[in-house]
Amino acid sequence: MARYASSTQRREWTFSAAHILESMREEARRGYVRHFPGRQVMDAERERRFRRHYEEHIFRWARSEALQLPRYAAATAVMLFKRFCLHNSLWEYDVEVLARACVYVAGKVEENYRAAVRVDAEREGAILAHELVVLEGVRFQAVCHHPYALIAAAFPDFSDWPRVDAALVRTDAALLLSPAALAMVLVGRELGYHHAVWEGHEHERERSFALVEQLMQQAAADDEVANSDGDWKALYSFYLANRNPLLNPNSPESLAQRQTEAAALEQQRQRHREQVRARDRQRAALLTNGDGWGADLK
Repeated sequence: MARYASSTQRREWTFSAAHILESMREEARRGYVRHFPGRQVMDAERERRFRRHYEEHIFRWARSEALQLPRYAAATAVMLFKRFCLHNSLWEYDVEVLARACVYVAGKVEENYRAAVRVDAEREGAILAHELVVLEGVRFQAVCHHPYALIAAAFPDFSDWPRVDAALVRTDAALLLSPAALAMVLVGRELGYHHAVWEGHEHERERSFALVEQLMQQAAADDEVANSDGDWKALYSFYLANRNPLLNPNSPESLAQRQTEAAALEQQRQRHREQVRARDRQRAALLTNGDGWGADLK
């Protein structure tokens, strides 16, 4: 590998690619803070660990005995969540409902339908209400292309599918590489590194292998922190304290919104009552206008 790229060059490629995604997420965070000035958001590193927790949860839940979605459908659920987080701030939504809605939408996209009540009976209504939220959040780009089929077709003896799962779920590799390039990386240096698909594209091969290796190292480093005592509880508590206050029905913002909505509804009712009274007055005036025909109508 050193024949083609130095370690400095590999780091530059990785930084450049990751920077594009992080800049999109940073814009989503800034948008949330502008909308709710009194709230805070996590820094990029802590938010990555928080997001990773739910990405792994989505994959495990989709593959669970209750749903039994195939690998590619579970990967689609994760990809929908990843794409959603590029354009939207997690702080604005109930992340538990959002995660399950991604599983529900993925089942439809991959023609492995699972009813919302089967995904989560307690949150069935919320999941159905968030279906359009997910689709709008991913700009209706719900179709996902994964390396599973490519690997199975090109390398029939390949069996290390957990390795593929880990790359898709625990890293952003699928957002940065084409399915073919990612497939070649995941089958390993023994096969994928020397595959004919790279002929004439050695620079892209170097970039792809370096990128996935760097991302997997980052995921391993995150695991060390995430497994420490109290890390997840601290992240989740921070999320609950700073997420969209309208998600909490007892928050001052929710109470104020309900009061505003109640006042607007009362104004609408008052306008309707005034319109009814005006029509009644007009009708009475027509019936008593003294031209002779009104008396016959009484």
